[in-house]
Amino acid sequence: MESRVKNIPCPISHNAADYPHRPALTSRSRIISYEELNHIVDATVVRLQERGIAPGDVVAALSWNTIEYTILFFAAFRLGFILMPLNCRLTPTDWDDQIMRAEATLLACGEEFKDISGLPVPSIELKALIAPQANKTEIEKSENYSLDREALIMFSSGSTGAPRGVVLTWGNLYYSALGLLSVMPFGENDCWPATLPFFHIGGISIPLRTALAGGSTRIMPGFEPDEIIKAAATGDISHLSVVPTMLVELMRVDTQNILAGMKAIILGGARIEKSLLEEVERRKLPVLTTYGLTETASMVTLLSPQDRPAGLATAGKTLPYRELKIDVESGRIVVRGETLFARYLDEMESTGLSRREWLTTEDIGSLTEDGILTVLGRHDEMIISGGENISPATIEEALCRIEEVEAAVVLSQPDTKWGYRPVAFVQSSGDSLTEAGILEMLRRRLASIMIPDRVIIIESIPLTGSGKYDRPALWRQLAEILGESD
Repeated sequence: MESRVKNIPCPISHNAADYPHRPALTSRSRIISYEELNHIVDATVVRLQERGIAPGDVVAALSWNTIEYTILFFAAFRLGFILMPLNCRLTPTDWDDQIMRAEATLLACGEEFKDISGLPVPSIELKALIAPQANKTEIEKSENYSLDREALIMFSSGSTGAPRGVVLTWGNLYYSALGLLSVMPFGENDCWPATLPFFHIGGISIPLRTALAGGSTRIMPGFEPDEIIKAAATGDISHLSVVPTMLVELMRVDTQNILAGMKAIILGGARIEKSLLEEVERRKLPVLTTYGLTETASMVTLLSPQDRPAGLATAGKTLPYRELKIDVESGRIVVRGETLFARYLDEMESTGLSRREWLTTEDIGSLTEDGILTVLGRHDEMIISGGENISPATIEEALCRIEEVEAAVVLSQPDTKWGYRPVAFVQSSGDSLTEAGILEMLRRRLASIMIPDRVIIIESIPLTGSGKYDRPALWRQLAEILGESD
């Protein structure tokens, strides 16, 4: 295991001193230098302190990616509060539950969410919380900050389907970035757009990564293929992080194959279709596949350019500051290292894991003799759709709360756009239920991404000899139904 440091200076302060005029954050209409950003973060820390925010407090954030959101992230590093990004695609009930579980002190909202009411915590619009421009605010701050401090609470669905709050430290984020930067150059003239939302670890990790390298982050409020291609064409961005559905859309827009001029396109987050990889190779795109999870602060492995194109169907080799192996009995991927999370939110005491102990994931994989990982599937039934985790158990529970639904089983159906989508089988005790009626009731209970593409009502769900639902039989039935509908 590589050597470990316990404290680091604030990367914004460091870059402001050494490269004051170098761009730190950019957007469609704004460029903020490191010097300006440093002063804005200082002023924002003062505003947070005036609202009573102290080290160790939890501040929830509900917003799409903005410059203000990014400033709040760096203010968390400097002041020492814990930032909890909330998933914008979920429901007020979900946000309420997560805020309560984390005992958040404040909710910082983007403009789209400023009118949401009923959440159990004081709220303020991000634009009102963040200093609008640089001033010469000077605050007493440390020269070095402990990497053992807790940084983020990120919610990720576990094998049971219940969202788990993953608590990550600044050390987890730092070593995640450091290991990546040690094998994939990123410098002062490079720019990494934040195309993934900040409520995903793959999104919120980008600003720290670029600051540590002295480069810049381009803030994008959402996935805008035309803007990305335009920025790539003008040389305003150099690197990119995408899930497969995003890359498919980018290639559709990129009629002149501008993406081939990027320095690196990191691809992960969902199953990658063979046809997509073939098109990547045909276009000679600098795609590097990866495997990671929230509990390891994003990437664990990365394909190196030297292992392309043969390695495109793999997830590459383990990055520095991480270790990976395959459990012999179960075939599951097991990880450890400096990036391994501190604890789960509802387990205030240590999980028993440390960076020297192993975490068994729900993913099945294989390793070659030279350490290249191939991800083969999921140990549980989790559906990964467009980079989002969808729990079949959560959908099944919602279905079974509907009157006349006796049983429900949700399967994962391959989808050319999203990777996978849920399909539900429902056993009804009456004849009044319809597919349209069930879907309408689910829309009032579940986030839109969790609504099944199909609800198939059958007389009885088949069982195995041991009394469990016979999923293989349902798979066969689904294949027949889909075949008849083609």
